[in-house]
Amino acid sequence: FRYFRERAVATAVVECGMGGRLDSTNIVHPTVCVITSVALDHMRFLGDTVEEIAREKGGIFKGGAHVILGPGTPALLDGMATEVGAATVTRLPEVEGELYRDTALRLARLVLPLVGGEAVEEMQSPPCRFEMHADNDGRRYILDAAHNPAGVAALCRAVRAQFPAHRVAVVFSAARDKPIAEMAAELRRLTPDVTQARGWTLRGSADGTPLEVALAQARKRAEVIVIC
Repeated sequence: FRYFRERAVATAVVECGMGGRLDSTNIVHPTVCVITSVALDHMRFLGDTVEEIAREKGGIFKGGAHVILGPGTPALLDGMATEVGAATVTRLPEVEGELYRDTALRLARLVLPLVGGEAVEEMQSPPCRFEMHADNDGRRYILDAAHNPAGVAALCRAVRAQFPAHRVAVVFSAARDKPIAEMAAELRRLTPDVTQARGWTLRGSADGTPLEVALAQARKRAEVIVIC
């Protein structure tokens, strides 16, 4: 925040590290509060149900702020926003089969006018959100930071929509405290060619094939390689 002040930013986008109510970013009194989605993640700290996690996320709501809720977020968030005196509460309707990027664009179209920004007609995916690259052989690589079952499901929907007839391989790694079996099962519904790679995180990574070996094997078999 000191850096933002020194740079005299007109508008700052501040993302909670985890949850919201007890997150260090919650000292901000925002113009707009956005909750894009609520899924089972960080359950050790936030709660065992989607509703419990939603209450933690809804702790960012402030009186006088505009609240925007993503499709399918728990209904209790509307009540929480009203209770604290939110200026407006807007909920995006669900669109069947919509991809993450398109939902983000709809959210941006709502948020930007509230902070004096210009309307947008299209947007690029942020880094490691369906980030695509290609090699000299025309093989595609998709980098995605999906780290919970809901994120993996969204990634799989996007791959199916964009590459419906391509041979797909997945190289997958996760911290040990993630629901690895559930995420791997979702990936195998996309393609049976899923290799669990050995990664590294501060919380410890699950065991698996060395990353360079997993990628070399995937290159031999697939036209599209998803790395998540």
